[in-house]
Amino acid sequence: MMKPDVLSHDFKKFLGDRGLRHIRYQDLRHSCTSLLLAAHVPLIQVRHWLGHSTMLTTAKLYAHLDPSLVDECGEGIKKI
Repeated sequence: MMKPDVLSHDFKKFLGDRGLRHIRYQDLRHSCTSLLLAAHVPLIQVRHWLGHSTMLTTAKLYAHLDPSLVDECGEGIKKI
């Protein structure tokens, strides 16, 4: 097991050594999740990947990120 602060410290050093701007390690998780949802990976799969206990948790945190999903819902309703 690794302490979370060790990972954060090493990540900060990793970025600095490569001349990259500072971001929080947690931001990588958020960005990856955003990209998965934009690629239309099903929310249930994203939930499992993130390790959330329920889909509700994943939806509350990330469902707002892709406004095109709202448009797709509207298109789906038109087809009914």
